[in-house]
Formats: sequence, C-alpha cells, structure tokens
Amino acid sequence: MEFNLDAVASQTGFAALLNVSQQTISKQYKKGVLHNGGTYREWLVQYTTHLREEAAGRGGDSQKILTEVRIEETQENIAEKRQRRLTASKELVDRESALNWIVESATGIQGFVMGAGETIIESISEKYRIELDSDDVTAPLRTALGHIASAGSELAERFCGVGERSGTNTTDADGSVD
Repeated sequence: MEFNLDAVASQTGFAALLNVSQQTISKQYKKGVLHNGGTYREWLVQYTTHLREEAAGRGGDSQKILTEVRIEETQENIAEKRQRRLTASKELVDRESALNWIVESATGIQGFVMGAGETIIESISEKYRIELDSDDVTAPLRTALGHIASAGSELAERFCGVGERSGTNTTDADGSVD
C-alpha cells in the first residue's frame, strides 16, 4: 500500500501506515497528540515526537503527576529547612511553646492582679480603719481578668490553632483558668 505523505491523514489510514490498531491512533488523536486536518507527514512528526518525549520521561499524564509530586516535595523540604533555621535562631517559636507561654502569662497576670486587689483592700482597711467588702474590689478585677482571658484565648486560637473545641484551657466568668 502506498501513501501520499502530503495528503490529509485519516485515523484508519495512519493506523495502516504504522501497522497499529485504529484504536491506538484514536487514543492519540483524543489526547491531542495528532492534530485535526494534519497530513500523514505532520502526524508522523507529531506521533514520533510524542513517543520520544514519553521514552525520555517527559511526556504523559504519569510524568506530569510525578513532576508535580516532586515539586511539592521540594517545596515541603524547603519549608521544613526554613522552619528549622528560624527555630534555631529563636525567630520562630513552636506551637506548644507559644501556647504554654500564653497560658503561663494568663495565670501569672491573674495572680498579680488578684494579689494587688488583696493588697488594696488591706491597705485601705488599715489606713482608714474601715472594713471593706472584698467583693467591691475583687469583682471588677475578676471581670477585667475575664476579658483578658478571652483575649488570651483568641490569641492562642490565632497563633496556635487551638481553642475550646480542642480541649485547651478555658476561662470562667470570674476570669479564672480551668
């Protein structure tokens, strides 16, 4: 059988030229390897170029997926190295350390403020020789501490991705930490 390589190609004719099945050529056509309206000569170039790229590992869906996976893996490795470098230089704090610092700070603030409230009550009672109801001083302090604790919880949520739903400490209405 003779072919005019400059004639417009058909899938059946190209399959016969290459001595392959028409289904094989149809798959390549559907994948866009062979362009509509091309000649047998153009299809030969397109088909052999495609086969060379696949053989060299540059073609096909599997190669594309593998390349994407390698790129993602490289990006993860870079991010991990950057994180280690920043942590070692003390420019980055891990989540657990940040969360511990927030909780310890909130507990410390609570202790200092309530201690100051007791000192104020004692000082006024001694100086003016009157008896104060400690709730007159400590109730507003507990309310303020409740607001501070809420802000601390929000900070922990933003920085550490933790909160009430993950079982971390919560604050009571009186500002005390559970």
